[in-house]
Amino acid sequence: MFASNLHVLSKRANPFLGAAVRLFGGKSERVSHAMAKLARSLDKAGIDYCVMGGNALHAHGYERATTDVDVLMTPEGLSKFVETHVGRGYAPRFKGAKTKFRN
Repeated sequence: MFASNLHVLSKRANPFLGAAVRLFGGKSERVSHAMAKLARSLDKAGIDYCVMGGNALHAHGYERATTDVDVLMTPEGLSKFVETHVGRGYAPRFKGAKTKFRN
């Protein structure tokens, strides 16, 4: 996927966040709220991203519960995410992790 498309995809994903919260609310409320919080935070920071995994499937009409939040970022976006988010609510998922984070 081209980096120029990531911004468009991130903006398209936002209308689906409310539906994702409703769908996953009973099954995985924490995941749906984490996705919504992350999307708002990435948009505010100007970081391009693409929603992947179960949340993306839901945006395309497939009902699939998920236990995590998957997003794709450019290398520049990842660097900015680390700079602006790690230590401020997000941490590496395990010691030495460079691309997997938890909140």
